[in-house]
Amino acid sequence: MNLDANNAIAYTARSMARAFTKDFRGALEDANRAMQINPTNSDNYFVRGVAKMGLGDGVGGCGDLQTAANLGSAEARTTYQQLCR
Repeated sequence: MNLDANNAIAYTARSMARAFTKDFRGALEDANRAMQINPTNSDNYFVRGVAKMGLGDGVGGCGDLQTAANLGSAEARTTYQQLCR
């Protein structure tokens, strides 16, 4: 699927879909691109954290989950408390 290179929402959505199907590498790439466009969206940090955890990077994943929680994501806060404490 070709995406508009400047559409952060599209990259975020595809990142979430890829994480859901356990394509963590693809999810990470799309989350990184979405963050380049919109670095304050908590969803991007959340899905990147999930992707990093799926790839075995617990420290990096927990860092992104904490950032997402700090940006206001209740889901990230809950996930952080479950997986990173």
